[in-house]
Amino acid sequence: MNNSLTKLLQAGDIIISASGTVGEIATIPFPTWLEKLMEK
Repeated sequence: MNNSLTKLLQAGDIIISASGTVGEIATIPFPTWLEKLMEK
């Protein structure tokens, strides 16, 4: 995974999912991998 854009997120991290005008905010209950992650 060293050369990948995929990131490991930890339990308790907050994610925001948005598509057009629809969006959701969620807390991750367990470690998980996500790709196409935008960070601020």
